[in-house]
Amino acid sequence: MTTRQLLIFLCLLLTLGCASILLFYGGPGTYAIRSVKELWNLGHVLYFALLVLFISRLLNYLNASPKWIWLLSVLATLIWGTSIELIQQDSGRSFDLMDIARDFCGALVVLVFLPGLLSGFHQRIQQLARYLVICLLLYILLPLMVAVSDEMIATTQFPVLSNFETPFELDRWEGSAEFEIVNSAQGSSGAMIQITLGTQEAYSGAGLRYLVSDWSDYHFLNLDIYYPHKTSLRLSLKVFDSRHQTVQPTFLSSDRFNRSYRLKNGWNRILVPLREIRKSPESREMDLTQIARVQLFSRRLEQSLTIYLDRIYLSN
Repeated sequence: MTTRQLLIFLCLLLTLGCASILLFYGGPGTYAIRSVKELWNLGHVLYFALLVLFISRLLNYLNASPKWIWLLSVLATLIWGTSIELIQQDSGRSFDLMDIARDFCGALVVLVFLPGLLSGFHQRIQQLARYLVICLLLYILLPLMVAVSDEMIATTQFPVLSNFETPFELDRWEGSAEFEIVNSAQGSSGAMIQITLGTQEAYSGAGLRYLVSDWSDYHFLNLDIYYPHKTSLRLSLKVFDSRHQTVQPTFLSSDRFNRSYRLKNGWNRILVPLREIRKSPESREMDLTQIARVQLFSRRLEQSLTIYLDRIYLSN
């Protein structure tokens, strides 16, 4: 082995060692933007590309055939990739099949594009294999592209936080309730989010998880809600900033904005002065430059009820 080859092997080993630590202990925080989280997930692709590159170079130095390089690389990806997901469960993360797909994507990029590893196949088969891997790579990159696109749209829409007129906007929302974008209801000129509040859980609702966080230049939070039922509904609104998870003890109701509103049949406008949101924590002021979540929910419903949120926006 030449000095150059030895240095390459050592650099790959060092990189893989550092990356292995990040797989278990690194990662974006809870309130990181979506594109950062998706970019971090792509680390699986890079990690396994480096791993298979190391394996292929080592086996090539040992004069192994391309068949053995393929076999051992695929086995290493399957075994180590699955092991990573199982080990991560001990740290509170869940087993993610998409991470396994990312692992194999990184491995296949090296296996089909590294010169010589497809030499035993007809040229058309080599081309087909590369096209298929490129398609897989584009599929793996799709969540990042969607996240970046929607973040650009959200920045353009601001101070509208969500009005459901763009294709990826539903991905900004999460919650225990069922929700979907639907056509306009009475008096609305555009799309809305239909939120079906259920009875299976004590608290049922939906929340805006990804949003422009700096509200400091505005004075009011506005929500336009259509409620189609005859009986009124007690709907709660919760707003908190990124510090909410760090104040001890964490996630106290006294450290965020909580208020209930009575929805009546027809259109309802909820208007919240931002100074009230800022003053809502008992022991501090909420940071209006770092708003993290806006959530709507009801508790202990006896029957499922549906609300339609037309838009949520800031104003002066």
